[in-house]
Amino acid sequence: MTPLKNISEIKKYCRANWEYIEGPIRSVVVEFQGLNRLEYFVQPSCQLELELASENILYVIPYTDPWGWMNETQAQYTDWLLERLFELLSIDRNVPVISTGYSMGGLGALMYPVFSHHNVSACMANSPVCDLVSHFTERDDLPRTLMSAFMSYPGGLEAGLESRSPIHQIDRLKQIPYFIVAGWKDTDVSIKNHSQRLTALMQERGMTLTYYALPTMIHWKINDYRVLRASIDFIKGGYQKTKG
Repeated sequence: MTPLKNISEIKKYCRANWEYIEGPIRSVVVEFQGLNRLEYFVQPSCQLELELASENILYVIPYTDPWGWMNETQAQYTDWLLERLFELLSIDRNVPVISTGYSMGGLGALMYPVFSHHNVSACMANSPVCDLVSHFTERDDLPRTLMSAFMSYPGGLEAGLESRSPIHQIDRLKQIPYFIVAGWKDTDVSIKNHSQRLTALMQERGMTLTYYALPTMIHWKINDYRVLRASIDFIKGGYQKTKG
């Protein structure tokens, strides 16, 4: 069996803006979604995918497990999907991949570069989960999803959680530009327990980081236009200006 044999089948495996792009693709932005989120192709085109398409940037939302937590299957699926898209859309192999996401997908955005075989050149994470071990007890809806993702891992559940936890894997994170935004009014993923701790570790290691901690922002909903604009400009290529 050969899944995704031709370009007309893309919508079965991901949401992508390829039909709106008129020139050679110059970069690929991958967005990982939050817990229980499913982005289907029947939804109307969003402003972001149209803006990116206007600048020949491919925007891809992989249809992965909504309880995936960047486990082995989710990482492998995303790599396979990008490989097929590069082939079907004749994308140059030197084109950069930008890893993005929010909440659970923010964790995915941070960890995907560690496991990917592609040229992941930057990361933008919104309200990311950064300590997956402590997050297990942070909300009542979380244990079942984390058990589903990691209970079969060699070494057991906690070893599986640590293997995909940015704080626990800080020394494995790629040395690429990062843009992280989180809010002090977030009651779903505590900024104190997650983004504040991770960014402190990143700064200690001299990693290239742009970090916004917004005083009135709730979970993943950026409420400062300047920061929202900065996040979009970052994934469009602004990350290149942050390199040391």
